[in-house]
Amino acid sequence: MAYNAVTLGRVRFSYVKLKDPSRVTADGNKREFVPQAVVNRILAEEGANSEKLEGLEYGIQLIIGKDDKIPNSDTLIMDALGEKVKLAVAEAVEEKRLTKAQAELMNKHWRDKFALSIASKTQLKTKVTDNDEQGDEQTPAHLVNTYSFNVNPKAKRGPVPVFKWGTNPSTGKPGPVKADVEEVHSGDYGFVELVPFVYRFAGSTGLTFFLNSVLKTQDGERLDGVRDAGAAFEGLGDYMDEVSNEGAEAYSSAESIDDVL
Repeated sequence: MAYNAVTLGRVRFSYVKLKDPSRVTADGNKREFVPQAVVNRILAEEGANSEKLEGLEYGIQLIIGKDDKIPNSDTLIMDALGEKVKLAVAEAVEEKRLTKAQAELMNKHWRDKFALSIASKTQLKTKVTDNDEQGDEQTPAHLVNTYSFNVNPKAKRGPVPVFKWGTNPSTGKPGPVKADVEEVHSGDYGFVELVPFVYRFAGSTGLTFFLNSVLKTQDGERLDGVRDAGAAFEGLGDYMDEVSNEGAEAYSSAESIDDVL
């Protein structure tokens, strides 16, 4: 499937859960998170097929503007993805996972899960949501004129490689360098490498995406409700300078440390 990989950007990240994988609990009421260190140990000792990894997955939502283009190109990001989707659909027809009639519907409606479900009489699925087609629900401001879809890499494949734009220590030139997964937040911007794939499993047929890697290129306004400390305490600089100066003066005039404490 590597031949069908496509690099997309700039996209926006949301619902970022790349640090520790999770799965739905046996009772189906909540999700349990398993520390990555535990996953690494299972992979090393028991391999990727261990039952202990069953259902564990990471998660990230990708938000793509309808008018956003591939850098230095006139090609829309979604059109670039669409070309790879066509290849995945053609492969599925060749391997008997889709009929030609289903392929026609998939190629026509893959950008809108509701439209595809209606057109196929619920037989076909796609991960992609057209955020301007939400019926009576008001579209959140950050989703206006966008598409979005979730990608959920399996933990058995190992952690998702995460990079940021920086200076390569070996060459001294700018480019992708490894990043800590905790540096990527909901609301940030960047690029991803994806592989579209049409599955047919357990009576379900649809379009999904495999995530090869993530490259963060820009901070964005947080979408997870967490405020940056710099924003939360903005404007305290003058006060802190004053307090620091008072402390320094008290320390310099004290005869002993006991006078300060």
